[in-house]
Amino acid sequence: MFFKVLPVSNWLFWLLLLVWAALWGYVFKKALHITSFFLVLFFLLLSGWGILHLSPVQNWMVKKAASVLSEKLKTEVSVKHVDIGFFNKLLVEGVMIKDLKKDTLLYAGVVKLNITDWFFLTQKPVIKYIGLSDAVINLKRTDSVWNYQFLADFFASPKSTTKKESNTQIDLKTIELNNVTFNKIDGWIGQDLRASIKKLFLKADDFDLTKKQVSINEVKLDEPIFGIYDYTGNRPSAPKRQPDTAVAINLSQLQWNAANWKITIGTITLQDGRFINERETQHLP
Repeated sequence: MFFKVLPVSNWLFWLLLLVWAALWGYVFKKALHITSFFLVLFFLLLSGWGILHLSPVQNWMVKKAASVLSEKLKTEVSVKHVDIGFFNKLLVEGVMIKDLKKDTLLYAGVVKLNITDWFFLTQKPVIKYIGLSDAVINLKRTDSVWNYQFLADFFASPKSTTKKESNTQIDLKTIELNNVTFNKIDGWIGQDLRASIKKLFLKADDFDLTKKQVSINEVKLDEPIFGIYDYTGNRPSAPKRQPDTAVAINLSQLQWNAANWKITIGTITLQDGRFINERETQHLP
């Protein structure tokens, strides 16, 4: 039952791996009796499960996957450390994704996830906790193409002619953010959005996507900052419309909450928040 024991050194990992491989050889070469065969096979499955819990194995697999992804995307994708608790906990440290110009697209210092045990066997899994610390997201463009477009193209699924209804069922309880920054630098339009927060804590009572119903118990925000910066972008000016040109207006797009979401919040606490709105002005010579 060594699968419950975490490794304390690399030599223990290699020893377990060697024993595991030797037993596999025994199964396929030496096992003559059906009882011994299934006993050893059971132990191998158990040991294989244990090996997947070893931190060196988990980190090797994740770093190998990141290396393959880097090669296919032609940019840097790296993960410093992972710790996976099958099948209910996840800890990821030092996630880095760069864009095709080698600038940082995403960096996450620490990502934590705590979900229902054996979540894939439940009809409605519960995400008990999501945590994100020391993260930076940079979305940029100087022309009509965003720096994340290569990721959207890579992971895009083939277009389907049939429309499928989403039956996603999931519940969410707690979200915690620490030192998170989001930058949307739009040099094409000429508008930058910059947001950051020192700490956010959100506790939800109900989170139902199918019923479009969200009930939040409390939200606490510490030093949230949101800024809008308008300036002259790189996009050419659009041709002026003729005065008699008719414009069709879709009234459904003007309806507030057209999807009929119901969102309630118990209490909101905001401390030291700031809003910035700057606009480029033309100075006379």
